[in-house]
Amino acid sequence: MELACCGLDCTTCNVYQATLAGDRDAQARCIAEWQATAEEHWGGVKLQPEDMVCRGCTCESEPVFIGCRRCPIRGCCRSRGFKTCAECAEWPTCGRLSGLLSDVPAARENLQRLSTGG
Repeated sequence: MELACCGLDCTTCNVYQATLAGDRDAQARCIAEWQATAEEHWGGVKLQPEDMVCRGCTCESEPVFIGCRRCPIRGCCRSRGFKTCAECAEWPTCGRLSGLLSDVPAARENLQRLSTGG
């Protein structure tokens, strides 16, 4: 399991999977799948193949998926010097995380496990 800052499992992400497999066709499918999100939430960005390359949210060097690069949760976590939000005492009540953790209970479970040393 490769966890993102927010507790999501990167290994379940189609962009991460396509990158590891070196599958350009899968990366093209990712563009089609993510384009509506890019237009709605990322200021009308026209996705390019290089936006669909990722080695995980907590990777120390690029490439990182455009969605993760623009993620306010990741930005906050990295600005505080944390690898994941589990290192922050405020994560259980964090407003940035609340929606995600409600939608994806597994992310909450992952952060809980990390914060308790499990």
